[in-house]
Amino acid sequence: MKNSASKKLLTALVASGILFQSSYTVFAAENMNFQLDQITVTASKFKQSVATTPVAVTVVTAKEIEAKGAKNVGDALQGVPGVNVTKAGGLGGVQKVYINGTDKVVYMVDGKRINLPQGIASGAAGFDVGTLIALENIERIEVVNGGGSALYGADAVGGVINIITKKGSGKVSTSIDTEFGNNNLRTYRIINSGSENGWSWFLSGNKEKTDGQRQNDYFDGKSFSGRVDKELSKTENITFNFDYVGSSKGLPGSLTYPSATDFGNLLRQNWGITYKKKNNNYESIVRYYDNNQTYEGFEYYEEFNHSNKVRALEIDTNIKLDDKNILSWGTQWLKEKVKSTLESNTERERTVKAVYVQNEYRWNKKWAMTAGLRFDDNSQYGTNWLPKVAFSYQADDSTNYFINWGKVFRAPSFDDLYTNYYGMNGNPNLRPEKGWMAQAGVKKKINSNNEVVLSIFQQKLDDAIKWIEIDPDTYQWGVENIDKLKATGVNLTYSTRWNDNFSTNISYTYTDSHKQDGSSIGQPFNSFSVGVNYQNGKYSHSLYSYYTDNAGTSPNQVPSYVIWNTNINYQLDKDTALYLNGINLFNKKYQPVAGYPGQERTISFGLKQKF
Repeated sequence: MKNSASKKLLTALVASGILFQSSYTVFAAENMNFQLDQITVTASKFKQSVATTPVAVTVVTAKEIEAKGAKNVGDALQGVPGVNVTKAGGLGGVQKVYINGTDKVVYMVDGKRINLPQGIASGAAGFDVGTLIALENIERIEVVNGGGSALYGADAVGGVINIITKKGSGKVSTSIDTEFGNNNLRTYRIINSGSENGWSWFLSGNKEKTDGQRQNDYFDGKSFSGRVDKELSKTENITFNFDYVGSSKGLPGSLTYPSATDFGNLLRQNWGITYKKKNNNYESIVRYYDNNQTYEGFEYYEEFNHSNKVRALEIDTNIKLDDKNILSWGTQWLKEKVKSTLESNTERERTVKAVYVQNEYRWNKKWAMTAGLRFDDNSQYGTNWLPKVAFSYQADDSTNYFINWGKVFRAPSFDDLYTNYYGMNGNPNLRPEKGWMAQAGVKKKINSNNEVVLSIFQQKLDDAIKWIEIDPDTYQWGVENIDKLKATGVNLTYSTRWNDNFSTNISYTYTDSHKQDGSSIGQPFNSFSVGVNYQNGKYSHSLYSYYTDNAGTSPNQVPSYVIWNTNINYQLDKDTALYLNGINLFNKKYQPVAGYPGQERTISFGLKQKF
């Protein structure tokens, strides 16, 4: 589909949608997802409303993911306050997430950690979110903005992202989703879910292919994931999760050094089993999980192979001692193993053992304090004590103030330590990053149609780890501990429901991250997003705009950019829906990473059918 033709077709469809939308009965605006009404389990490891947590939390619901027309978790996280997602190219391009200016983030699925100990793309990022679990399986994504090392250990410097998957319910049903777009995009999805005789399941399979937007930019992927639950009694249940991903993609290289032959093949096989026992005042969770990922291919005139394996056993317990106290404690055993051609094909491993305890104490209806402490024993870097303390003040039924402080810790990734590959040189003498993160803010429900959340943060790290380009002419990179890193910023989000049809979400983030000498580390100072949602009967329409400031450091700085995305849905009947997605509507030419173009305009059409 040519760009001019796709632009005309998109304009016609949007216009026709606006013309016929008024002929249908208006839905009540229950689709407006106010943040303060959402429930989170990630912030404190027990259920709380977002309004009462003493930390900034954003919940991205399944409805919001669908409204955005997101294709993967990275797309779903666009516009979350404090979050910056970089994506090189279109479908299959590596996506890294930064929270409060750092990519040191813990990723979880149903509480099970999925970070790769090797790291990705010569940085701290622990996962490529573009390859995460299929969106069809996601009930919600909880984003904790702020240091979480006291509960979640290493890597939780910027925050925590926890994906909560859907549990099957109701009668057995099957859904089929087919989607086609430019660059020969073809997507096929099938979902089967239901429950009977104490069993429930939610399963999905996906197949995605595209020729890509550049030479050797193809992607061919498939995945199969889901969860199966068994109710053992009224107070006990067991859950089995699995995630299989297999893909093959071209690696087109940078614009300066393109490649017509490089490629990469990914194979991920993760599974886990969780036992939960719960009554009115007590909850205990035991998890075991096994994560395996292999990425192999050909790049820079050589074959490569990266193998990451993680095994873990975790126990979490919450008990309501009385009306004033909720006590939580737990333990973790985690073993990481990496073997990679990046690291001379030498097998390396380390083990983490940890225990934590936390107590929430409520003095009265207004004041609450949360205090916690984690003891972390890393086989490479010894022991660390990670305390945290947080206070919340419920000024009235609609206003909550909060403040928190906690120590953070991150061990170097195996790539940081041992990379020895085509100009990329690790540093085995690196010291772990240590520091603290503080945050304060207010959450305000202005009225039944408006809410605002404002938070400010400051982070200080000693021995912060940073990859640095040593010689751009010979493409030589190294990694070192910079003396200190300081990040200060503001996150603001405002949501409003104008009437039964229209709602708007606005978010703004300011981040100033710099070294001890005052020089910037290259994260964008400003980012801004606006989402407008319209629903009228069978028709719904969402329009999102994202602005990102200049990023990177000289000579690799990239200019600011604005992109516009849209998603239109029309429900033919209760079981059949048509939809149109438009990404980068105005075909903005931009580079989220120096030398690598962002996703160009992509228009796709789809049909969903439920049986």
